[in-house]
Amino acid sequence: MTLIAWMTVTVVFFVAVMLGAAVALGVLGRRIHRDALPRATSLIGGFGIRTPATIASDRTWAAAHRAALPFIWATVAACVIVAVIAIVGSTLRGPLDGLIAASWSTPLVVVLSLVMIIRADVAARGVARSAGSH
Repeated sequence: MTLIAWMTVTVVFFVAVMLGAAVALGVLGRRIHRDALPRATSLIGGFGIRTPATIASDRTWAAAHRAALPFIWATVAACVIVAVIAIVGSTLRGPLDGLIAASWSTPLVVVLSLVMIIRADVAARGVARSAGSH
């Protein structure tokens, strides 16, 4: 396999991962919006943002996901945009440019994901603290 072929395969894989993440986060966002996201009972398994604080109770679970929802939608958009950038770069200029575009835009998705998780955890801790102070 040539180097160009490997780069093309890498771009296709990258696009598939970004679009898969967008779909998974879109499903998560839709369930949160509909109040139809059952609480995970452990850090392993289930669907949603799982930290010790978010899974502590139904109230912390709901508050965490409501707080994270804007960041979930932003991450969905970022994943789609990053995938499109990689496709356009590869189509117009070749797979190397697609990889370069992907490598420059991926940190946006990573940062949004981290902010989403941190925001959810902070909200869950706040609910737990306020419940403990009553």
